[in-house]
Amino acid sequence: NLFVGASSGAETENRWAKLNMIERRAPHQVGKEIAKGINNGNIKFFDKHLSMFPVDLMYGFYTREKANNRLDVAIVEASAITEDGGVIPGASVGASPEIVQMADKIIIEVNTAAPSFEGLHDITMTDLPPRRKPYLIMAPEDRVGTPHIPIDPERVVAIVESDYPDQTQPNAPEDETSRAIARNLIEFLKYEVSKGRLPENLLPLQSGIGNIANAVIGGLAGGGADFKNLKVWTEVLQDSFLDLFDSGNLDFATATSIRFSPDGFKRFYDNWERYYPKL
Repeated sequence: NLFVGASSGAETENRWAKLNMIERRAPHQVGKEIAKGINNGNIKFFDKHLSMFPVDLMYGFYTREKANNRLDVAIVEASAITEDGGVIPGASVGASPEIVQMADKIIIEVNTAAPSFEGLHDITMTDLPPRRKPYLIMAPEDRVGTPHIPIDPERVVAIVESDYPDQTQPNAPEDETSRAIARNLIEFLKYEVSKGRLPENLLPLQSGIGNIANAVIGGLAGGGADFKNLKVWTEVLQDSFLDLFDSGNLDFATATSIRFSPDGFKRFYDNWERYYPKL
């Protein structure tokens, strides 16, 4: 049974699926082999909105058959570990805090392929009703949590060192259709500003992934958009956000993960001091 905050990467999931290692999978997958296993009924797959999965996991929806209603093992990546045992995630957080909360045993992979992300994250642990508290966030740059995931050291059964960067693919190039969609959206935003329905720096932006989203964010980075002091609250940051930062138009961005192309990750790490204060 494999539960991941999103996808664990096609190279992993395809290998596991091909070797018949996966019985159940949720809430999201990437890869041709695992898709084949799901479609032929060999793998039981449950599709769930990624924003709802962590809380549903805490409710025990995925572990009802377990005597203690918990996961057996959590595997979590760390870019560093604090002196008091806190895990500082790498390029993504996703459902890691909830998975750690629900697991009997924890394996920590310390990945030295990337710099320490200490100070970049804002981690909150999930409380269930009636103990749930509001998130007192009014702007993307607000912080309400801690820079690390607190870990019970008694549940840590292994710490494994790795030196393996995220395996991503180059972005699909923009085509004329995606550029046209971007132009239309930017014109719409300009019109809303002109009518006083949006402020001149817009409201916090949310973007998807893919060539259309890249084209839209790339359009905001271009000289024709004329939007300044933008802020972003989104799920995933991809390469075009680096262009938006470099244009000077983007002041701050918050996301659950960064998913750059290989060239994008190199650019991000090479200019770490420039981007770090704005994330």
